[in-house]
Amino acid sequence: MQTEQSIHSVKSIYNVNDHTMENALNKYVSNKIHQHINMFCGKRIVVRGKYERQSSLIFLNEKTDKQFNWKRPTVELSKDNKILYLNCFPGKDYVYHYASIVSSYISLTGSNINEVVVEPPDENTCKQELLKSNIMSIPECDIVILGTVEKLHSLTSYNPWTGDGDFCWSETNIDSKKVLLLGCKFSFWGDIAGQIVSLLAEKNVKTLIYTGKLGGLKLEMHPNLTLATGDSSVLNGKKIKWNNLFSTIKHDVIHEGVHYTLPSVIYEDKRWFTTVGYNYSFVDPEIGWMAYMAEKHGINFSYLHIISDNLARVRDENLSNERDKHILGKRSEIIKIIRDILIEIMQQV
Repeated sequence: MQTEQSIHSVKSIYNVNDHTMENALNKYVSNKIHQHINMFCGKRIVVRGKYERQSSLIFLNEKTDKQFNWKRPTVELSKDNKILYLNCFPGKDYVYHYASIVSSYISLTGSNINEVVVEPPDENTCKQELLKSNIMSIPECDIVILGTVEKLHSLTSYNPWTGDGDFCWSETNIDSKKVLLLGCKFSFWGDIAGQIVSLLAEKNVKTLIYTGKLGGLKLEMHPNLTLATGDSSVLNGKKIKWNNLFSTIKHDVIHEGVHYTLPSVIYEDKRWFTTVGYNYSFVDPEIGWMAYMAEKHGINFSYLHIISDNLARVRDENLSNERDKHILGKRSEIIKIIRDILIEIMQQV
């Protein structure tokens, strides 16, 4: 089995036609570039695992109209202004993802910056940063739903969000089971999600359901109109399997398949798709890590995701324009389906 991208590296796209997003890659990348990178006159950018928002420069394009998943990497400059530090929440996948975004942006725009360096964090750094948050303050519960939870608030009858920190939760009881919607203000990208699962295990969580978005790898998967689920993912060349709670649900919009865990959207170029990706159904950075940690700690795990883009063919709807009004409207409709399915599943768990 090919695992060429399981080893972390800074990926740089020099020509958008080499990537599965093609022209849309320009907008996707530029939307994520901190404003001080464009103003930076030095030659060296260091992307590192450091969660710092007090004395660093905040990204002006943070999506502060969202309740969760809006905090983005910040910037610090060396005293002589020759080095720009991009501070990411300390997940290895997240650091390499942003390093690849910056490197691709430099290549595509012809910037004078000539060096992008990574200072990758280790697992313990990630865990310790999470422990500084309020994640261990969540109440013990049976089922945690993690991901795009603000859109699913009706599941808990709109019970108020609780939590003074980066994590907030809304809870309810369904058939004698305590259910928790758990939201996070920063992006728990890739292996960060796995570390979160390991900490939830310490709170005696029995079942974890992840609802989010991912890339589809088959032509018939229409963005923002179809859902993805499955019972397996390839992580670092190894297949992880689990008992999929959603396997009994039969619905026209649901596709089942094998997932591939890849650290960055930038890695999803045409070469990866034609040599690896076409063998699978879905791709994203978190599912494999969450499943791995859930299996390790004896937690039931399943995912039900919106297919947000399709790598098999260039389409008008992709990761560069997913905040457009018509796409948000489509997602609102399919989230209603997710909600109904979740209610049915939680009564069976």
